[in-house]
Amino acid sequence: RDVSAVEITAPPVAAEEQMTYFVSRTYESELRAKPAPERAYAPKHPLLLAVRIYAREGTPAWHDRFREQTLKLYPYEGRDCPRVGFFSYVPQYSQMTRQQLEWYLYWREGARQGVWRDTDYSYVLLYIYELINLSDRLDPMDVQTALCSVWAHYRTIYRQLDSYLPEWICDHCLIHRLPPPTL
Repeated sequence: RDVSAVEITAPPVAAEEQMTYFVSRTYESELRAKPAPERAYAPKHPLLLAVRIYAREGTPAWHDRFREQTLKLYPYEGRDCPRVGFFSYVPQYSQMTRQQLEWYLYWREGARQGVWRDTDYSYVLLYIYELINLSDRLDPMDVQTALCSVWAHYRTIYRQLDSYLPEWICDHCLIHRLPPPTL
């Protein structure tokens, strides 16, 4: 049979959490070649033995530009202005007109204060992307709270948020060693 036992180790997780997997010899070489995680820890949770965080390989150029724009625009406060529609599957600041950006900043200012104005789905997504991309600059617990607030308010209007935002919030909690949110 083409099966072998492989003991996979991923430092710095405790030794008692090492596991033996039975895999094909072909897959064994792939497992052994897997890069080491950037960070790993063993949470005090009965259902999670280990959390391993891997670096993302090669971020696309548009992602780097988005993050740069996010860092520049984060401090801006919005002013009252008329609502302007906006649609994009993967919304970015560079896709918006000046009026759309003004509306976004005004809407975002309200969201930061707990004022949830009617807005287009793409603006909601942009805010979520902004929060996720600033997780290393903002207090991770504040980001978690903001993500949960966005989800709680807009999930009845935009049902598609239920298909991915819970996982993103969970990932955020695991990456930053946060307790799960109470919803």
